Amino acid sequence: MYDRRTRSLWSQVNGTAIAGVSEGASLEEIVSTLTSWGEWRSLHPETLVLKKPTLERSPYERYHDADWVGLPWFRSRDKRLPAKTLVLGVESVAEDGIADRSEPTRSAALVLKDLSEKRVFAFTLDGDRLLAVMSSVTETPRLFRVPEDRAIGSIWHVTSEDNVVEERSEGLSWDWRTGRPIAGAAEAPPLEPLSASPIYWGIWSRFHPDTVLVLGGGS
Repeated sequence: MYDRRTRSLWSQVNGTAIAGVSEGASLEEIVSTLTSWGEWRSLHPETLVLKKPTLERSPYERYHDADWVGLPWFRSRDKRLPAKTLVLGVESVAEDGIADRSEPTRSAALVLKDLSEKRVFAFTLDGDRLLAVMSSVTETPRLFRVPEDRAIGSIWHVTSEDNVVEERSEGLSWDWRTGRPIAGAAEAPPLEPLSASPIYWGIWSRFHPDTVLVLGGGS
């Protein structure tokens, strides 16, 4: 990416300027959600929409079908997964739920296909107890930090209605889209939404060569 004021070049992956007068500066990362319009509108009915121009087809259609990542002459260096495997990339996070890139961070990746089959997966990263959830309807991944008083060894599952994540050991329930406790489980603390990136493995592993593959690829 580039900004029009300084013409500096910015990485789309980690938000850091790699060339120009802003070199070394980082953009503030904000927790966001990749989801369907219907699902988002049900949660936020007053949402304003930035309308995109009408296109006959995606300009990235050929790119998604190709075996290279980034630019045509780049090939993935990490052979644990095919380059175009979609993963959920996770970085160790600060207290505010955002990755702190001023210090070296540990990272992990979960294959989205495997997460879609499991629907919910608990793991740890740098001492944080994390919960990844995938809707079978919208194929939308979510990442939450688990409260300290919830055991990471708990048995988690997503209900057949596809909007509730439950901890079977204590019978507590949360809305998987927001992390908020649902009616009847007010004593449950909220799950904290965290930032995570649905991304091609070839790109994620290039920027995070020491990433841990916690789900998929024989992990």
